[in-house]
Amino acid sequence: MPSLEQTLLDHDLTLLRAIAAQAGRELAAANPRAAAAELAAALKQPDALELLLDRIYQLPITNHQLLSRSALATLIASEGRHPVAAFARRFGDVRPLGPGALAREQPWNAPATAAEALYFNGLIGRTFMDSETGPQEYFYIPSDLLPLLPDMTPPTTVHPSQAIAPVDSDSADAIAATSLIVDDAVTVLAATQMQGRLPARETAAPHLRLPAFNLLSALLTDLGWIAPDHKLNPERVKPFLQSARAEQLRALAEAWRNSQTWNDLLHVPALRPEPGAWRNDPIAARNFIIRLCADLPPGEWRSLDSLVAFVREHHPDFQRPAGDYDSWYIRDADSGDYLRGFEHWDRVDGALIRFILSGPLHWLGLADARPDAFRLTPHFPAFAANTRSAWQIAETPQPIILKHNGTMIVSRSVNRFDRFQAARIGEWLPPTPTQTLNSSFDYRLTGNSLQTAAAQGITAKHIISFLRRACEIAPPHILEMIERWGQRGIEARAANMTVLKLKDAELLEKLMRSPRTRRWVGEAIGDRAVEVKDWERLREAMAELGLAAEFVER
Repeated sequence: MPSLEQTLLDHDLTLLRAIAAQAGRELAAANPRAAAAELAAALKQPDALELLLDRIYQLPITNHQLLSRSALATLIASEGRHPVAAFARRFGDVRPLGPGALAREQPWNAPATAAEALYFNGLIGRTFMDSETGPQEYFYIPSDLLPLLPDMTPPTTVHPSQAIAPVDSDSADAIAATSLIVDDAVTVLAATQMQGRLPARETAAPHLRLPAFNLLSALLTDLGWIAPDHKLNPERVKPFLQSARAEQLRALAEAWRNSQTWNDLLHVPALRPEPGAWRNDPIAARNFIIRLCADLPPGEWRSLDSLVAFVREHHPDFQRPAGDYDSWYIRDADSGDYLRGFEHWDRVDGALIRFILSGPLHWLGLADARPDAFRLTPHFPAFAANTRSAWQIAETPQPIILKHNGTMIVSRSVNRFDRFQAARIGEWLPPTPTQTLNSSFDYRLTGNSLQTAAAQGITAKHIISFLRRACEIAPPHILEMIERWGQRGIEARAANMTVLKLKDAELLEKLMRSPRTRRWVGEAIGDRAVEVKDWERLREAMAELGLAAEFVER
């Protein structure tokens, strides 16, 4: 930070003499540079500094309710510097006054804000300094003045457990956190292996239990289980599939905590961020929320509104270290209006807090959710403390149930490695309307699914061996079907087709011979019917031959 003399060099001679007078000194120097050096030496004397501080603390501040003592204590507590935007919101800004305005307004006697009381009396300066996010403007206490200031108690801080209000535990709309995201991860991994690349959201969504496809895609990529080219990395996925459910959930939660790929702010439903020169730090923001919630006891419902209000009051810049509320291009998703300025804090920063609690933390099994409240689960303290051994999920392994019609019933208690294999060889059956989130995953062995398995390099021998090992009972006729398929391939095929029926065999022969029509028909079916390749083109060609045809819906 600049020294006191360097800070005072920015001041007009009129202001330097006024500051000296408040400290009980009279400057002999006649030019600003010499006066700044003289005043800097004077203000470092205990009696002058004490006189100046006593006077500042008594100044009436016309347009700001916070006293200069609190402002100075805040700067001392933050190691002598504080971003201008954040400091000004709490303690007011400093007016840019020229020599004439200084003489007329005399702001050292009548400061409009607490910040002015300190600035126009020589205790703080304002300049750009380096920060983790680049150059940033700060109010600061000069480096050689900071050690001379008396110890000051910083503004009283309120503990989150006291400020974030508890709420009634009885609520019909409470949704308990689960480990379903583990099952959805297996679904996405299996679909990626079968399709040769990460599936589209629309393809995967009907088979997922949580609305977290985008989050999973990012985390599975971060973990290296899905490669940058969107293909599965089997060797890295296998240990995850074979591990215990608690360890699988922990791995996904840790991936979210550390993910640079997943940016929570970009997925808040009510917001539509736009690209620009601005950027946020998703890791810093989510880790702030994690640390804040770590001060709350698990198992107690707490008010979501109260949490948001607490952050706004005590940590408003948790995701904006520079206190920048003007250069982020974020629109309201419904109205399209830009949400710029601190007045939109609730709609942007507050919305992010709500989303993290009801979205990722809930999906990852760390917080139960209600529209108005949240409750941390027993996993959360272990997650916040980064303790692996404390993650526990009771689970009794179950075998796959293979029914006589070839349907595999795979409960959530079946180990994830076996479900992954079942998903690769079976046709995925969509959930029925009566199934719940905790219902089984159902797959059916069909000719189509066996052909899909073969395309992945899975043989009949592999499938039979898997079914005998993983299923409670493997019906012999199902095993025989698979063995026959392995030897002979597909022996029967059904297809949807349009069939043209004709009154006599002569018409069929005419269509098969004519250059106009023969390209639009396929194989003959008996002597008076034929497969149609393109009905519209065939009908036009038949009209050219003088034949009228109609299409009958069945």
